[in-house]
Amino acid sequence: MNPSFILKFVTVCEAYFTLEEFAEIAEVFGVQIDALTKSEPRWLSVCREITAKLEHGSTRAFVDNILEFAELRNNDEVAHQTWERRDFHMGMFSVLTETRELLSGSATPSEVTVSAGYGFTAKSKVRELVAAATTDLLVVDPYIGLGTLDCLRDVTVSIRLLTGNHPQAIEADFERTITSFIGEGHNLMVRRAKALHDRHLTFNDRCWLVGGSLKDAGKKPFHCIEIIDKATVVADLESRWLDATPFP
Repeated sequence: MNPSFILKFVTVCEAYFTLEEFAEIAEVFGVQIDALTKSEPRWLSVCREITAKLEHGSTRAFVDNILEFAELRNNDEVAHQTWERRDFHMGMFSVLTETRELLSGSATPSEVTVSAGYGFTAKSKVRELVAAATTDLLVVDPYIGLGTLDCLRDVTVSIRLLTGNHPQAIEADFERTITSFIGEGHNLMVRRAKALHDRHLTFNDRCWLVGGSLKDAGKKPFHCIEIIDKATVVADLESRWLDATPFP
């Protein structure tokens, strides 16, 4: 995230919230902010922590709502304050606008859609999506191959790859491909599970449903959409991983 976002976000929060109120709203969204538990919490530390966790769970939704709340308060203050205070809040309007723009420009997408025949574009968009992972990445895909690892080449965290146990699930010579992938510094584990049908990505406390195998991304229309009510889905995927057989 652009450092300018942190500084502008600090300015917005200081102008329109108390730390106590901010903590209450964070609790509503299920966002834990360790900096708020310090004996003397400071806005800079709080906003830096939030920015670092921006793509985790409901943090972005929390920040979106904080900015929306601040915009409403800004409008109210402009309408009802004295001229001296009104000038301050009119100046804050541009800060709010810039903060919103910086936030929008940094988003990990909740949906990826690419038309058939655009394989390079599809794989590029998948690489951009998973490269945002700062936690363990779980990839669930009944069919894997060289193209799968091509989509994962920019990931810097540990990768768990869960695929099917039928003969066509893994491309020929994939074991040697894994060795090369790990040799380039990637932390990768592969397991095989029974009755695997759907495709998913989970990382940063978020979960996506993928319409087609990553190895073939772009050969057919490619769709990837975030699952918001994800708890049951993620629990099932983790259970399948625990029960799966290591490969090779």
